[in-house]
Amino acid sequence: MIILGLTGSIAMGKSTVAKMLRQLKVPVHDADQAVHSLLQQDHHVIEVLSKLFPDAYHGGYIHRKDLSANVVKDPGNLKKIEQILHPRVKDKTLSFIHRHFRKKTPVICLDIPLLFEKEIDRNPDYGIDYVITVSAPHFIQRSRLMARPNMTADKIKILTENQMPDHQKRKRSDFIVETGLSKAYTLKQIRKILSEIQK
Repeated sequence: MIILGLTGSIAMGKSTVAKMLRQLKVPVHDADQAVHSLLQQDHHVIEVLSKLFPDAYHGGYIHRKDLSANVVKDPGNLKKIEQILHPRVKDKTLSFIHRHFRKKTPVICLDIPLLFEKEIDRNPDYGIDYVITVSAPHFIQRSRLMARPNMTADKIKILTENQMPDHQKRKRSDFIVETGLSKAYTLKQIRKILSEIQK
């Protein structure tokens, strides 16, 4: 089984690439989605975070937007949140890998925004064979970000400060997918990568 690591800075088009991989029958584990389900369904996570950030807890679960607001207020809160969430996300990721290993799935993909920042590409627990970084010119990234609801310059600063610069990610990757042109060109690059790794 070939394990792909998919990463890229915020608003580079990673979700689009993940969607295309799924359309090409490659199962994708989305770390962000795992976080989302933990905040809504994991009793331990909800209990711990609601004590730390009571304003983020209402309706029986943790609201991501309110959690983000706490990070904007005090960037030191990010570390606390990560310490609670990351071990749980890792468990979900490893169970996804084991499930597909048993099913003899030929290629799977781990969509992890902080793949390099958390050294996941070098962690033998995950067994990543190839890393794909999704990239786009800076001006495109910025215009995509500003088009998002409730996005501010302060939020962009915090979000990008915690991510490795794009040029460093590119250096550490086996493949780069450029998303600054058309979706058709993006898909063409993905097909080429899949055929290359399965030769």
